[in-house]
Amino acid sequence: MSGVELSRAFAAADVFVMPSDSETLGFVVLESMASGVPVVGCNRGGIPSLIDDNETGFLFEPGDTAEVARIITKLIDEPQYADSMAAAARAEAERWGWEGATKNLREVQYLQAVRNHRERQKDVRTLRQKLTRYTDILFKGSRADVFAFFGDRAAEQEAEALEKEEWKLMDDIETLEKKPTTRQLFGWLSARSTAPLRLATVLLFPWRFFTSLLRKLRKVVLGGTLGSGGTEPPPALGSAA
Repeated sequence: MSGVELSRAFAAADVFVMPSDSETLGFVVLESMASGVPVVGCNRGGIPSLIDDNETGFLFEPGDTAEVARIITKLIDEPQYADSMAAAARAEAERWGWEGATKNLREVQYLQAVRNHRERQKDVRTLRQKLTRYTDILFKGSRADVFAFFGDRAAEQEAEALEKEEWKLMDDIETLEKKPTTRQLFGWLSARSTAPLRLATVLLFPWRFFTSLLRKLRKVVLGGTLGSGGTEPPPALGSAA
């Protein structure tokens, strides 16, 4: 059945019921609405995007046959109510004609796509900048840890400051990575890929963790020594007197 014959079949129906809970586009639902037929559809898949429940049609939860029967009975027993729902369905379907759909695509969807692209570019750029800074901090922090271990007080202060920034960057990076705009970050061969930076952080982090641990252990040991009446070790060679 097709063409005019199919259109007449749709228009001849009193009620159209779509029981499928996996329908995607739902063209048959839209065709029934365009034919001025009240529609009852499952509240799953793409159907809810076409039907405004109790306004342009009816939605029911999967498996709720009692609700389906109740809606159908109401539409059959109350012709005026059924006619008002049919008119609302028809008006809704007219919004999705070629002209309406094209206008929506041009004036809404395309503009949203442009905004999404710009936001994605901004988020990816920010993520790359923070990953670059994080990698730099891991390197500089490890170096400062080593000098601090040998008694360089300035290096110790630098290492502690970098560690605070490191934690802040980790939170920022985690937040950015959860955004839809950065979840699919291209491939290894892409110029915008963050994979090389991530690899650098994976390689540097264990060393940074180790040197940071040494620095903190030294501080604990010296703190215990000084607390027992020891004397503070002299500053490293080359440091300010």
